[in-house]
Amino acid sequence: MKIWLSLLSCLVLLLAGCSHDSKNTSKSNTTPTESHSPSQSHPKMKQITWSDYIQQGHHIFYELESPIRGASADTLEGQGSIKKGFSIQNDHDLDLFKQLELKHMIGTQKGQTRQFNIKLNEDQSYTFDNFSKYSESEVLKKTAHIEQNLLDDLDTEKPSTYVDPIQILMTKDGQNKGVSMQFDHQFTLSKLKSDLKSAPFDYATDYNTSIKPFKYHGKYYAGLAKITAEDLSGGYVMHRLLITEVKNNHTMIKLDAAHSFDQAHTMHYESTHQGQDDQKENAKKLDNL
Repeated sequence: MKIWLSLLSCLVLLLAGCSHDSKNTSKSNTTPTESHSPSQSHPKMKQITWSDYIQQGHHIFYELESPIRGASADTLEGQGSIKKGFSIQNDHDLDLFKQLELKHMIGTQKGQTRQFNIKLNEDQSYTFDNFSKYSESEVLKKTAHIEQNLLDDLDTEKPSTYVDPIQILMTKDGQNKGVSMQFDHQFTLSKLKSDLKSAPFDYATDYNTSIKPFKYHGKYYAGLAKITAEDLSGGYVMHRLLITEVKNNHTMIKLDAAHSFDQAHTMHYESTHQGQDDQKENAKKLDNL
């Protein structure tokens, strides 16, 4: 009888041990999946400055502008701010994006830019919608080929080349308002600053925020943007974009930091013709008091 009781006790202990191992095995199999799922579904946004981004590989940037001027332009519905960037989150905002017209195509490599010498408005097929169907390497080849074919018919034009891009930090009342950018290989820093002095300040500021990654034709695009507040509605109007294809939906391209600009690459509103006229007008008002 004692022998049977001993055997029965051993059997109970053996079964309990197997049950414990089974639970541990089940936990070890499920724990990694559970711990990784939050990071996979909500990856952290990776922010990189425009100058750092164009140092990495070969890219093609599309510069697009709104054909609509003034208060009649529709406002964005996606969330965002000038400081943190904006999103294209719904069909309404995507329709606004589709209304933008392709103005320039800019290739980048090793920190340099090449603004292709192509008059995009002379051919209805030269649209962002058509170019975005191809890979970046294919678009770069196509644009170089198109430029060469156009220049073969024009003895006076020269092909574009890769040059250092020119960026000017725009400031007003001690605050950074954005940047003015020039990719044309025929431009110089002194010429750009001269042009900026005589141009309306707000118009001369090309980009003041970022557009976060959004999906188009199965690819993600992100880059810089010029977006301003609309006084009547309190919403935001999209004027211009400088976008490129990015690998995923959590790569955000942002403006270069203000501390990276020296005085030679800074334009103060107070130094422009418009700013000086304002100062004279304010002085007259004080005299009239």
